[in-house]
Amino acid sequence: MFEEKFDGVEFEFGGASEDGNFYVDSIPEFQMLTKFIPLEEVGISFSGEVKVDDNTSVITDKQVKMGTPEKAVKNYVKVMEMRELTDIERENVSKGKLFLKKLFEVFFRGDKWRRNVTIFWMVILGFDIATENYIGALLMTAFILLYNSPVKFLKEVKKMCTSKKRKEELSEELAKEHLLAYVDSVPDEGVQLYFRPKGN
Repeated sequence: MFEEKFDGVEFEFGGASEDGNFYVDSIPEFQMLTKFIPLEEVGISFSGEVKVDDNTSVITDKQVKMGTPEKAVKNYVKVMEMRELTDIERENVSKGKLFLKKLFEVFFRGDKWRRNVTIFWMVILGFDIATENYIGALLMTAFILLYNSPVKFLKEVKKMCTSKKRKEELSEELAKEHLLAYVDSVPDEGVQLYFRPKGN
């Protein structure tokens, strides 16, 4: 348990580890705590075990110092984004499969009924265009766009198309901060922000 008084206000925070560091999963919680507590060290911790195969596991226990809480948070967000992009790449080798998956999950909001209704409206839209009924085509287009999530879908498609470029950018940024080697070294719960209060 860590107790301190600042300007007459007493703070109490549990969870110190044997090394004197406090490990936090939540960015808002980390920002709040590091705002009021004098700090000796802050950074990102990678701690956990990854199975390579049935007989081999790799254990990582590394704390990378960041200098300031703001820098720690900024790089933590980059690490988590890089992990997400790596997962997308692993799970979806085919961009075509990923596109169809996003179409159903995002555009149609994962709803089969919504998908079927939209397909029906698209048939009517095609008929309206073929018969030069432009007012009907405009109405069907409005129905389709309002009933589904086209903006979210376009964002996901953009993310999918630019993921390789973004991954390269993140790789360079994380390499400069000496974090790249640890990005995939532990499970999700093993990546945490940490701080060490002064005198702890």
